[in-house]
Amino acid sequence: VAYCDWKTPFSEPDEFDAMMTIAEAYFLTERDVRGYVDGIGWIHATAHTADVFKFAARNRHITAENLDSMLNTIAIKLVAAIPYIYTHSEDERIAMAVVDIARRELLTAEQLAAFVTRLSAVTERDQTEAFDPVAFAAYMNVKNFLRALYFRLKFADPPVAGAHDLVQRVEDALRKFLA
Repeated sequence: VAYCDWKTPFSEPDEFDAMMTIAEAYFLTERDVRGYVDGIGWIHATAHTADVFKFAARNRHITAENLDSMLNTIAIKLVAAIPYIYTHSEDERIAMAVVDIARRELLTAEQLAAFVTRLSAVTERDQTEAFDPVAFAAYMNVKNFLRALYFRLKFADPPVAGAHDLVQRVEDALRKFLA
């Protein structure tokens, strides 16, 4: 629906807002985040919802508040306590959504910085403690997402004007994962 409304506009502002509310709520509450499952096929809820965000970011009704809300929703999902490391390009799909969010040039450098700061709060487990697969999954999901976002921004052609200093902030955040 988000793609169709972007390609051939049909929604009213209140309908678009309702779609965004539903998409964000679904993204936060869906617990089955697996990608491909043998015997079932593609579930891919995380990637598909990231696609909704990507096309919604391109929508004529989008506002800075919508974009900031999407970033907050993405950050919450990436640091969420789920025992699953994304392995089917979910990080790439989320990164593509964030690039389109930045491309709109409606967010401030401070809003984008707050997004990266929120993600940077995820830390690897203390080596003296017992292994926690849920904490490790959040750590890896953020690390892999930041990598994907860095390369999407760094090699964007044309460059993402609305990204402000996001490439540098993501690079700085990635440095903590090198230790």
